[in-house]
Amino acid sequence: MSESEKRTVTIMPATALTHEMFNVCKRALESHKATTQAHLICLDNQDADPGLQQELQKLVESLGYEYDFSREDFSLTKFWNRGYEMAEGRFEYVVLSNADVLFHNFWLHYLLEAWAQNDNASKYLSMHPYTYSAVNRGVNYRATTVPLHETRLVEQPQMHCSLFRTKDQFRFDEQFERYECDCDYWYWLRFNKLQAGINYASRVDHQIQGLVKQFNAASMDKIADSDRMKFFAKWEPVLVSK
Repeated sequence: MSESEKRTVTIMPATALTHEMFNVCKRALESHKATTQAHLICLDNQDADPGLQQELQKLVESLGYEYDFSREDFSLTKFWNRGYEMAEGRFEYVVLSNADVLFHNFWLHYLLEAWAQNDNASKYLSMHPYTYSAVNRGVNYRATTVPLHETRLVEQPQMHCSLFRTKDQFRFDEQFERYECDCDYWYWLRFNKLQAGINYASRVDHQIQGLVKQFNAASMDKIADSDRMKFFAKWEPVLVSK
């Protein structure tokens, strides 16, 4: 493990409203502990089931990680930004992660190693792992788990696991509560002539909608529609002007 890993923290918004959600978070947290020496801060805001909330806190702290509870309304972008601010001054690198992920051996080592090679440090604002899938295709996926030590430009990275430098002071647009923050980041990169990189040795699998499906569907649809409208309101005038 590299010294750089010890200067890295993962920010993971997580919650345990149901036993299934707790198990999803548990798998993510334990796989993180097993695969990296990086620190982790778990951000929670739900105590509808105090028993499960306390179990999640107990699990996080038993792994040597930090548990932070807030009663403010959940927003993925807001929590990631708050975690980023918590990392500044303490860590050199920050990983912004979903809770419905599974980390694999050396995932962070490979990302940090790739960033240090050639001109990648100046070329990429963020680095991203691939997701294994026998079904999905595209630049974010691989149908094999054999590490490929290759880093390339990715115009539309998955945002389930994103490595940033704290010195760059990046912040997500908090008007997007749960959806479209990935699309907003893609357009923001393009508008500011910046780039993201993906490394094909680093694997972090994403259980797509692993947590979202546990929430009320009508409520999630409402948030999705709202975020979509905000996205078009923000970017359509910019694209039309070009």
